[in-house]
Amino acid sequence: MSDPDKEGYRVLTFEVNGILRELKVLDKTLEVLEDRKLKADKNNPCHLGSTIPGTVETVLVKEGDEVKVSNLTFRVMETPGHTPGGVTLICGDALFTGDTLFAGSCGRTDFAGGSMEVELQSLAKIAALPGDYEVYPGHMDCSTLETERRFNPYLTALQNRGQ
Repeated sequence: MSDPDKEGYRVLTFEVNGILRELKVLDKTLEVLEDRKLKADKNNPCHLGSTIPGTVETVLVKEGDEVKVSNLTFRVMETPGHTPGGVTLICGDALFTGDTLFAGSCGRTDFAGGSMEVELQSLAKIAALPGDYEVYPGHMDCSTLETERRFNPYLTALQNRGQ
């Protein structure tokens, strides 16, 4: 276990469909550190149920689950497409979209298990959320969901198709 007071942050690690997600939590901010493919080997130090150095906890998550980190609660929305294990985390008025939704774009889908059709379904799911959110993608600039609904070519194409 890490000591968040000494290191200044905590790392939450969770797994979705064999993809290990690491999120760095600093005060009330969250940063995606990296994704790693889990090995099906029980001797792997990243195997679920074992302690991973520098992490607070490891949990399996699925659609609708809530993950609590300190005084923050993150609701899990499964958003595959970029990769099979893609998720968006909703915390208050913030969306942590990983590589599903970027400012003005979306994640590429040419990785193993990636699918543009599934990515578009995930984008439609995000766009259908009521209200506006701050969007924090895994890379590049932050945005708002309303800005993306209006100007992101992938979301506008979905709206024009009636999705």
